[in-house]
Amino acid sequence: MNLAMSRRCFLACLAALLVSAGGCSALSDTPRTEAADAGGRVLHLAIVPRQLPDGSDPAEQVARLLKEVAARAGGYTYIEGVKGGWIPPGEQQVVTESNDLLLVEGPPELARFLKEALRDDFAQEYPFVVSLPVRPTPTAQSASTGTVEPEVNPSD
Repeated sequence: MNLAMSRRCFLACLAALLVSAGGCSALSDTPRTEAADAGGRVLHLAIVPRQLPDGSDPAEQVARLLKEVAARAGGYTYIEGVKGGWIPPGEQQVVTESNDLLLVEGPPELARFLKEALRDDFAQEYPFVVSLPVRPTPTAQSASTGTVEPEVNPSD
């Protein structure tokens, strides 16, 4: 099974949606940022394998990765058991596999750390990391002044 191809196909639809937001730099060591970014932070999406190439469980590697990500970025979202599918070249049947998805808002350099960790600790030949700029959403009130202020939840 071509794990790299599976990861790419798994996020193809998600990446297509994210590209339409602008600033997507899939598979780049240096995420593109723009002046409108909130303090230079970006949203990183990474595919984390549920099984190492030798068939072993990566529980220890995942624990280390998440601890380091929390230390570097202050927190994360980790979604287990997301399914991906791909059709190997020359075949007609879809091959599916289960991976985990890591979402974290952090500094641009976190992309390089994630790729290195996935390559070194998870033995991933082609780690999949997508990074997108984080921009505040303007409110109706701020649109008239040209300033961007965080939206306040009226129930707070």
